[in-house]
Amino acid sequence: MEMEVENRMKAGEERVPVIDLSSYFQLDNYSDGDRENASRKLDQVCGEVGLFKLRGTGILKSKAVWMLDWIRRFFESASNDIKYQMELDRKSGRGYQKLGQNVTKGEPDQHEGIDMYHRISKERLELMMNGFENWLETKEKQEMFMEFASGNNRWPEDQEWNEMRDVVLDWIEDMKRVGYVVMKALQDATR
Repeated sequence: MEMEVENRMKAGEERVPVIDLSSYFQLDNYSDGDRENASRKLDQVCGEVGLFKLRGTGILKSKAVWMLDWIRRFFESASNDIKYQMELDRKSGRGYQKLGQNVTKGEPDQHEGIDMYHRISKERLELMMNGFENWLETKEKQEMFMEFASGNNRWPEDQEWNEMRDVVLDWIEDMKRVGYVVMKALQDATR
């Protein structure tokens, strides 16, 4: 696999390795050996390249294209009033960021953005944090993390953009499922 990835990248065939995780999403159609093979490839690519594309997740390409088109339409046609209804909440890190508002490496980014995340209830977070109190050294950092992870996404209140909540939450669920499978495959590679 190492030479295969290296040769493909040199040849310019595929700049980013593609990992097929069909064996994890369609359990009945694949063997344990198929899953073992996929997990080892994923682990190797993570270690050697650090970046990959996924195939075989069960998410239709048309859904990803539709999601991107929908978001692009929002940025191009939603009024500033609608966007500012969703203005970034600094405590939760969620909401709309106007051009130049997000800063990376000390420089304002030249793009608009909307940050939305899966919301975790404070009760669940407290259970998750049990035993990890020292992870965030101070009580203040723990509270900031709790506020961020349990914050609410900001949604437009305009009728035209009502469906945004359902579209985004559906996509978040898809990405959670894919993320879980990637973590499971990496865990399997360590056995």
